[in-house]
Parts: sequence; C-alpha cells; structure tokens
Amino acid sequence: MTVNGELVIGYVWWEGQAGWIPILSSNSWPADTNLTTAWRVRNTGDEAATFKVSFMELESDGILLNPEEEADLYLYPVTPSPGTYSCTLQIIADSQVIAEYPIGVTTAAAVVDWTTVIAPLLVLGLMAGMVTMMAPMMKEGFS
Repeated sequence: MTVNGELVIGYVWWEGQAGWIPILSSNSWPADTNLTTAWRVRNTGDEAATFKVSFMELESDGILLNPEEEADLYLYPVTPSPGTYSCTLQIIADSQVIAEYPIGVTTAAAVVDWTTVIAPLLVLGLMAGMVTMMAPMMKEGFS
C-alpha cells in the first residue's frame, strides 16, 4: 500500500482581480495583498489518506481522499513586501510531505499611472466649461 498524491492545478485571486489566475512556477503578484489560493490535489496512491497543502507558512485543513479522488484546498496568505521570493507548495498526506513544488513569487507595489487619474478630470473640466459656455446660447435659442 502506498500513499501518494499530486498537484493538479493551483489558482490565485485578490481583490480587484477580474478572475482566478493560474499559479505557475514563476508569478507576479501585488505586494502586501490578501490572496485567496485554491490548490487542486489528487490522491494517486492506492489507499485513502487525509490530504493537506502548505504554502507561504500556512497549512490548509485536511480532507480524506480515496485513490484517484481530487479536492480543492484553500489558503489565504498575505503577500510579502516588494521583492522576489522562492516559495514551496507542499502536499501532505497523513502528516507526511509527499510532494513539493517550487513556486517563484515576485511582488511589487501597485503602480499608479497618473494619466488614468488626471485625464478623466481634465475631460470632466472641459465638458463643464463647454456646458457653461453653451448655456446662454441654448437659453436664447429657446426664448
């Protein structure tokens, strides 16, 4: 009898992100951000075992998987300050690490593009100015 398992796929999501993003061997995530990670694992052994995952110093709850069953396990890490980090995802079955996957994470501070803030304000200002200029002409046209 053997206990064995594998990672099927991992996904990450954070607030403001449109949807789930696959976790790859190399990733770019925002710094100092609350993440939700989902890890699908499969029992590839020939006996039932309780599976967990460990990532970024967190460990998921366990779930009993029979041979060839899959389950999603969730963790909620906070990304570290800006930098490049070498992390490891561990798959744990019956309290033993049975598989490890290296995962590189580069975190960066959110970049603010001032043109995305200023340009709409300029447009609104120009539109307000046009309405102010046209109001007297419009009033004369309706008189």
